[in-house]
Amino acid sequence: MVRCFEALSVRSKYVGNIFRQTQEMSSEKAIIFGRQLVAARGLLKLTQAQLAEASDIAQQHLAKIEAGLMVARPATVAKLRDAIERQGVEFTNGDNPGVRFKSSRPLQTEP
Repeated sequence: MVRCFEALSVRSKYVGNIFRQTQEMSSEKAIIFGRQLVAARGLLKLTQAQLAEASDIAQQHLAKIEAGLMVARPATVAKLRDAIERQGVEFTNGDNPGVRFKSSRPLQTEP
């Protein structure tokens, strides 16, 4: 009976790891996402602290994600993406990953 529970425990850990791996981004995508965040902050003239506050994550965490030192969880990616997209910047992917102002965003002129 004990062996049966041990086998189930090992199997559930394995299945859990497989599920997490499919949910997480690759290290290459994480580096690209980090660079996209820096570019988006540049377009919006935001500091790391401002984006971290808008995303409800720690500034230190954001710094590691931007530097490619940490792979963000899907929930964190969603928070960051939402905070940036609410301010009029969208992410581009595919052959040309980057960020740009949304086409529906009105042009702002500086005084």
